[in-house]
Amino acid sequence: MKNHFFINVLINLPLDKYYTYKVNNKYKRKIEIGSIVSIPFGNNNEIIKGVVISIINDFKSNYIIKKILDDQNKNVIFTKKQIKFFKWAEEYYLLNLSKIFHTIVPNNILESINNSNVKNLKDNKKIDNNLKELNKFDTYLIKDLTINHTDLIYSYIKNDKNSKNQFLILTPNIYYSFEIYKRLKLIYENQCCVYNSKISLKEKQKNWINIINNKVRIIIGVKSAIFLPFNNLKLSIVLNEHENLYKENEKKLRYHARDCSVMLTKIYNSKTILVSETPSIESYYNVQKRKYGYINNIKNINKINLKKVLTINTVALNIKNCKLIVLIDTDKISNKPNYKANEKYFQILSSIVQRINNNSQKLIIQTNNSTNQIFKQSLSLNNKAFYNNEIKERKIYKYSPYYRIIRIEITTNRNANKINNGDEFYKKFKLKFKLFDISSIGNINIDNKYKYIIELKLPQNKLLKTNKNKVQNFIRIIKKDKLFKEINFTIDIDP
Repeated sequence: MKNHFFINVLINLPLDKYYTYKVNNKYKRKIEIGSIVSIPFGNNNEIIKGVVISIINDFKSNYIIKKILDDQNKNVIFTKKQIKFFKWAEEYYLLNLSKIFHTIVPNNILESINNSNVKNLKDNKKIDNNLKELNKFDTYLIKDLTINHTDLIYSYIKNDKNSKNQFLILTPNIYYSFEIYKRLKLIYENQCCVYNSKISLKEKQKNWINIINNKVRIIIGVKSAIFLPFNNLKLSIVLNEHENLYKENEKKLRYHARDCSVMLTKIYNSKTILVSETPSIESYYNVQKRKYGYINNIKNINKINLKKVLTINTVALNIKNCKLIVLIDTDKISNKPNYKANEKYFQILSSIVQRINNNSQKLIIQTNNSTNQIFKQSLSLNNKAFYNNEIKERKIYKYSPYYRIIRIEITTNRNANKINNGDEFYKKFKLKFKLFDISSIGNINIDNKYKYIIELKLPQNKLLKTNKNKVQNFIRIIKKDKLFKEINFTIDIDP
């Protein structure tokens, strides 16, 4: 019988791989997935800390396998399901697990958090009374007009008697996360915490440990909170799910927190509630396909007199709690070169119209095209007509939800006024994938930084996963070419 086993370890550095280490059997009870281990690393055997992502009994190698240090404590700050979620993100967003880890884990958290002995709790499959109405689907879309959403959140967690159940509340921005936190803290006091970029590193570390040890039950945060170490996540509520702020557009991991929430709750055998007064096309499409449940909490919406709208280019409407709101040059929204521009235009206008409830306040909308079909659909709150027209166009032009859009961004560390090798990469890429729908956007300047952008559209079929992997492997191989040595590639899924 062997006196050792092996572990694969992630290191919090932007590397392209994990590392395998040998462990003496005497540490078997101290080592599990999510454990923090002290290891010798690099040519100088510098002692650093890493995270165990898998345990294997046998491992063959052509090189000498290093051993972990002999003074290991049982120290777990990542849950098994959290690691499983990271691995899903690696596969879906085509980014190496090490880089995902480096992107989402707070700085120095491995070094500064010690002796956290966590027990991975069993799934709580019992359906509480307040969640019985959500029993048919794993994900529900709720159309709701509540401004701060506190009442809606409270209605789903107030009757939960299990002190170990946890609830995640995602908000699209930092300000809103603090507002929700302040309101819920009045009810739940120390059972709540907030997680966003405005809190200190010390506070992040404290919240991390409190979450994994079930000392807080209600976590309110922005998109990055989706990666926290939940132990027994019961429900995730995504407020204003249609907001594009849930999409990460700057870091290496280009995730969408709404989509991640749906997968996260599947892993935890729990539920996701998507809340919006103007649902996204993708979410409404999933309702139509019977993948999501649907609850409409908006009632008694006023109807607008379209005759008044069509005769002038500014239209006065009533808005609750505001004396006057003016929307200037709204046509710019729909004229943006983005396939989601019409959706955003409809969401903004119809969102305001839905809030009309008296005759004492006014809204003025400036437009050069009051006969525009989407403009009229927004004012008449004709969601069905807008959705049907938009979904037809997206199918014709191969956009989401029918096709998976993959954007490849090429950048360089040099201060160049363009990416010189972008066209060369595009030619090689197009030659390799002749059957793919590929287009070059070319060199663009964003905040004085140049990028060369290529987009491809992959049909949502059984070959999607295979085709995504082919794209990733091609980029991995071509990066070894001297021509592209100084070039950085970023893959953006669902841009």
